[in-house]
Amino acid sequence: MPENTASPLPRKVFLEALATGFLWGIASAVILTTAVMSLLEFSSPDVNVASATASLVGSGLWTSGFALALTAFPIGPAAALLGWRLFRRGVSSPSAYTGAGAIAALTAPVLILIVLEARMPTIDWATFQIVGIDWIAVIVLGFFPMIGALAGYVAGRYIKRASLRS
Repeated sequence: MPENTASPLPRKVFLEALATGFLWGIASAVILTTAVMSLLEFSSPDVNVASATASLVGSGLWTSGFALALTAFPIGPAAALLGWRLFRRGVSSPSAYTGAGAIAALTAPVLILIVLEARMPTIDWATFQIVGIDWIAVIVLGFFPMIGALAGYVAGRYIKRASLRS
């Protein structure tokens, strides 16, 4: 397919697919964080159910706000740019959008590490990874590409179904 071949689908399809992917990404981030937090909160034998439940609700709300902020920048613009490039070339394969979502979601942890390095230039990354980091943060940062891939796949399926209908 030539480089300048435009997609036969209207721009509205891309915007709807992008919004659908964003919603799935935010929802899956909240579900994943709530699952991890529930494992942590309820694994203690002397758990106070009322405070653990309040903590879960608080972490779910915090995660939804944080995910929404990351969708605004940097994940959202990166996903929109990569997805638009694929869409304009007429790509309708969900696997292409899956890869674009995973790559876009990697921008957040990379920027977080760049900011950490800029604020603390004397970090010894070997000891930081072993001693000074919250392991839950490592798990959540590791799930960024997986959540982005899921969101990209959902957006790709939306585009694929729209292309089959037209």
